[in-house]
Amino acid sequence: MVVTTAGGYSCSTSTSLPYVAGDTLNALTGDDAYTTLTLPFAFPYHGSTYSSATLSTNGWLSFAAQTS
Repeated sequence: MVVTTAGGYSCSTSTSLPYVAGDTLNALTGDDAYTTLTLPFAFPYHGSTYSSATLSTNGWLSFAAQTS
C-alpha cells in the first residue's frame, strides 16, 4: 500500500531493501526531555533540506528549533 500526501510525499512497505540498524546510541532519557541530533545525510522535506532534527522522549521529531 502506498500513501501519498497532498505535497507529493509518499511511503510504502518494501522487502526489496534490507533493514539497516543504527549504530549510534543516543543518551537521551527522562520525561519531557529533548536533544538535537545531527542527521547522517541531508533530508529534503517540503521544500527545505535539513541536517539536524530535534528528538523528544515524548515521541516526537521536529525539524524546527525547540525551546523548553
